[in-house]
Amino acid sequence: MLWKVLAYRKRFAYDMAAIEEVMKQKQIIVTSRLALLCLVACVALGGVIAKAQEGGPKFNLARNTAAADQFDLLISDGDERVIAGTFSKTQMEVFRQVLNEARKFALTEEEVGKGTAKTTRIASSSQPSLIVDVSKTSEQSELFITFTTEAGHITINAGRVQRGIKQEYGLFYQLLSRLESLLPQTRAHTT
Repeated sequence: MLWKVLAYRKRFAYDMAAIEEVMKQKQIIVTSRLALLCLVACVALGGVIAKAQEGGPKFNLARNTAAADQFDLLISDGDERVIAGTFSKTQMEVFRQVLNEARKFALTEEEVGKGTAKTTRIASSSQPSLIVDVSKTSEQSELFITFTTEAGHITINAGRVQRGIKQEYGLFYQLLSRLESLLPQTRAHTT
């Protein structure tokens, strides 16, 4: 009987050693996978941070969570300056009109500067929170947005268009697209 107990103990010790070895291997595998996951996350996060710093101005436009007919607009210069405001649907429709008029004007050859850029301001007297300045040279138009709220104001270089090939770049066009997607189409009002 003693030899059976010793055999069981020996077998138990062998099983425990095998279990410990398997657990160590699993621990190594899990640790290495976690380290790899952390490395991938850090690389991805580093890429996002670098893009945010290099990417220039940013915006966020969404429906207000407290009121369905209100919209929250946040504009950042890409560095430290951020201005935000809450606007009604009617105000956002005026913003859309101002942006559409600026886009149309930016594509024309009207008021092009000879040698130096010539700037034209497009704004609404009923909603002065958003102003677009279109600066035109012989080949392209640059668009600048000035956004004003109770918190302050910010002016950003919001985009450009190569008029000859009608190629548009920048936050200006993304903001206009976002406005178009959030607001239903209505008949145009004069500003």
